[in-house]
Amino acid sequence: MKLNISYIAIITTFIIHMQCGLFGSENHAPEIVSITATPSTVPAGSSQTSTLSVVATDEDGDDLTYTWNAEHGWLTGAGRTVVWHHRHIVYDYSIECIVSDGKATVKESVIVKVVE
Repeated sequence: MKLNISYIAIITTFIIHMQCGLFGSENHAPEIVSITATPSTVPAGSSQTSTLSVVATDEDGDDLTYTWNAEHGWLTGAGRTVVWHHRHIVYDYSIECIVSDGKATVKESVIVKVVE
């Protein structure tokens, strides 16, 4: 059997690239370390807001983006910290933060209670 020298070179190069990780490595999803609401309880009859913050890391060092979702009330700001404004109705409100590294996403929610 006769092997072509260029074929051997291609296979050798491929093996070296695989061993060195030159074809890219596995992406690791971001991790949400903490998500907080300060304060976590607000009075229904007030205009008091709650500041929402998230701390997230990425093992690969990828840039992270943050998307906040609130079914009720509204959010101002962007990024790791936003402010939630309520509609004065007594309820336990869940606000979600989605963190992405452009390849994988994770999400977590925090509860803010609107009380009498």
